[in-house]
Amino acid sequence: MANRLKILEPKSIKERVMYAAFEQAFGFFPDVMRTMFASTQLDLSPYRNVMATFHRRSPSWSKGETELFASFVSAQNHCNF
Repeated sequence: MANRLKILEPKSIKERVMYAAFEQAFGFFPDVMRTMFASTQLDLSPYRNVMATFHRRSPSWSKGETELFASFVSAQNHCNF
């Protein structure tokens, strides 16, 4: 089991329901999504902006190429995502 920062765990009932629904539907909730959706005292907006820029808005890579690269990296990290 991975070590997770407690600060990234869902705090509100809405977050808990969202996480539980996702885990029930897909069997897991990816850690990258925990970071993206975390409501913490940390200002994660710079991280979110970089993630969005490189993963969804890159003009040099198509969405398929981005997803293929993400799948490769996940496999190299022995991740189910």
